Amino acid sequence: FNFCNIPGVTWLATQLLKLLEFLYGIVGNWGVAIILLTVLVKIAVFFLNFRSQKSMRAFGAKMARVKPELDAIQTQYKADPKRLQQEMMQLYRKHKMFPPLGGCLPLFLTIPVFFGLFTALRVSYDLRHQPFVAWIKDLSAPDALFHLGFAYVPHFNVLPIIWMVLYSIMMFRMKLPTDPQQRTMQQMMRWMFLLFGVFLYNYASGLLVYMCTSMALAFFEQWLIKRILGPMPDMPGMTTMPQF
Repeated sequence: FNFCNIPGVTWLATQLLKLLEFLYGIVGNWGVAIILLTVLVKIAVFFLNFRSQKSMRAFGAKMARVKPELDAIQTQYKADPKRLQQEMMQLYRKHKMFPPLGGCLPLFLTIPVFFGLFTALRVSYDLRHQPFVAWIKDLSAPDALFHLGFAYVPHFNVLPIIWMVLYSIMMFRMKLPTDPQQRTMQQMMRWMFLLFGVFLYNYASGLLVYMCTSMALAFFEQWLIKRILGPMPDMPGMTTMPQF
């Protein structure tokens, strides 16, 4: 486990492998064990995400109530950004409005799992030459549907493309924030799938099984939360972060 020197990742990778071995002992397939691990992670994060989404909706309702005052402040002090910021903060304190962590919290919780699996799947001998389904014959190698013969892309790998499509659909469905800085950030994040796709294209298919399953479950999670809590209100300056 010397591949990743981020504090705590080596320990987490070891624990994830132990959990994967336990799940493998139940189902007898490493790919299915990875899917079950993903489901367990999503269930653990769901309740925190639900609470976070509920807080964001409550904050959005307060924002809607103070929007006339906020618009007046923005009009009055649009030529003085420093004074505008001060007046906005004073308005927030007056109405006891404290922006929640929002979509960032699930990301902070799932990124350690991502890095843990990234490390574990690279060094684990248990997953070497272990098949999953159909054309995926080795979870420690790219899924390689068919041979291409190019230097960087010797094979056509399906799982990275599936993840990129799911990620792009999720990000492009999100409304862009009205705040210019947050809007620019989310516009950049919309195209982050290209960077990750290139970076992980030739990586272990086991990690991509986790990522594709996690993204698919994120769609279901969004649908379920929206069905229970209703649609997310427009909130200037709030950015929703993707999950891995």
